[in-house]
Amino acid sequence: MILYDLKRGREIEKIDLPLSVVLGCFDGLHLGHCELIGTARSKKDPVCAFTFSKNPFGAPYITTAAEKRELLFEAGVDYCAMFDFEEIRDLPWDSFIRDILIGTLDLKTAVCGFNFRFGKNAEGNTDNLSRLLASAGRECIIVPPFSLGGETVSSSRIRGLIGEGDLEKAALLLGRSYFVSGKVCRGNGIGSGLGFPTVNIAHEEGRVMPEKGVYVSRCMGHAAITNFGTRPTVTDKNELFYETFIFDYNEDLYGRNVKVELLRMLRPEKRFDSKKELTEQITRDVESAKEYFKKQTI
Repeated sequence: MILYDLKRGREIEKIDLPLSVVLGCFDGLHLGHCELIGTARSKKDPVCAFTFSKNPFGAPYITTAAEKRELLFEAGVDYCAMFDFEEIRDLPWDSFIRDILIGTLDLKTAVCGFNFRFGKNAEGNTDNLSRLLASAGRECIIVPPFSLGGETVSSSRIRGLIGEGDLEKAALLLGRSYFVSGKVCRGNGIGSGLGFPTVNIAHEEGRVMPEKGVYVSRCMGHAAITNFGTRPTVTDKNELFYETFIFDYNEDLYGRNVKVELLRMLRPEKRFDSKKELTEQITRDVESAKEYFKKQTI
């Protein structure tokens, strides 16, 4: 386990404060997660998130561990207890409560979703949690499912939407645009040669994969378009990149960490017969994206 003071952005040894602890994976930090955090904040004690550095059982992640901590802080969480799932996967459910929640975090209140499971083989449930915490003089608040437009908001649903390229629907459930972040790497210079220099980020193995294609995007606060895929017109390699052309921007971002928001899918990725055809299509993509942003300001 690593404890983080999210406000100061650093690791700490312990927390000597009465805590409201929110429990969950918090992958993507969607509107349902924000409901849990809001409930915890209503107790007026510092809020600590108990979560994992990676999704249990290998589900593709929407947010990296670092992105998750950033979003937790923005949502009003003060501290984060981040575990590697393998550390506690074989811990019996009652030991999880006594040793981790009470022994290590010394929580005052636990807040979790209605379907929260924990302990070895996921044998612990919200009834177990409420009962054992009550016997120790602690409070447990179970939050019902959060729905939007008649649909329960969940990380698994959002992963599916991202994979389908439906970034607008994903954004509704997330409560913000879906984004990827990473260090800008050197490309092959082909985009610059075509008149569309790009900011390139490698796709991380394990991250949820959007549908390959061209997206309206935003980078560094600027309007942009992003191609996610393998660039079949210019290479036969199967390496996945987010290649972003930022409108009216020419600063060199190589080596810097940047965030790219994917807003709407314009078209699937395709192989063109020539660079001329590719250039003409990119020009059309840029115009489509500019029309999108123009409508957003009306």
